Amino acid sequence: MRKDYYKTLLTEFKNGSVKRFTSLEGNNLGKEVLFENSFTGKVLEENLTPPVHLVLFGAGHVGKALYALARLQDISVTVIDSRKEILLEEDFPNANLIQVNYDDLSSLKLDIYNPYFCIFTHGHSGDKACLEWCLKQNSEYIGMIGSKGKVRATFDKLLKEGYSEEELSKVHSPIGLKIGGDTPQEIAISIMAEIIQTYSSKPNRSVIDIPLLNTISNTEGVICRIISKKGSAPRQIGTTMFVTKDKVYSTIGGGALEKRVIEDALSLKDDVLLKEYRLNPQGDLNMICGGDEEILFQRVN
Repeated sequence: MRKDYYKTLLTEFKNGSVKRFTSLEGNNLGKEVLFENSFTGKVLEENLTPPVHLVLFGAGHVGKALYALARLQDISVTVIDSRKEILLEEDFPNANLIQVNYDDLSSLKLDIYNPYFCIFTHGHSGDKACLEWCLKQNSEYIGMIGSKGKVRATFDKLLKEGYSEEELSKVHSPIGLKIGGDTPQEIAISIMAEIIQTYSSKPNRSVIDIPLLNTISNTEGVICRIISKKGSAPRQIGTTMFVTKDKVYSTIGGGALEKRVIEDALSLKDDVLLKEYRLNPQGDLNMICGGDEEILFQRVN
């Protein structure tokens, strides 16, 4: 496979998820096309997407609680607030912190992939200004805090300014799933639940890390991707690992399966191979978890 194909993916990811079709049989085994399927026969269809990057407009109590939940899941976070005194690294370690006035967001530029926007500033005018900015971005999720009445009032103002009902219908507001509770921590749980529901409901979703894509686009090695699974195999279809002669990047689940796949990648003689692994105690790997997986090996050079 060509490295420039993965560089194209990096570019396309700036516009959101990308459909990928991979041929799984015949002379086209392992060949891939983006956007529209041009293969006949058995094909894997994926909605490729980078991991979620949370963008929090508001560094108050809800923002802090949601940040903590995001970090538990290794989700990257950017926190934006107009108040320097609460935008503190000690409250948001490892986050990207941006101070900007909500009434002048024209200077705000975010160079990130797959942003999920959560709006809970300290005033309704700030919420409205941030929502207007978010509506102009490519995003799978925009959520804004507020009561139904205040949300409706904000939407009415935006409708008068030229926004459409269709645009506003995509906004999750009031933000979060209805689970009860009213503390910042409980609100954060409801928001995170809605975020998980949003990204996990996308059909044929396959997540691939940007650092992994960068490595693949600049390094020779073998891509190992889960194509199908049965039973209790641990990782989802589309999960990708990259094996070079010196290092292994990412994981397809660890354990005996991963060890065998790495060995097979390092000894791969062809440019492409589709191989089935039996994980149950009666299979060739003698794993307790059971199930079967098919792994597609693709050489990158």
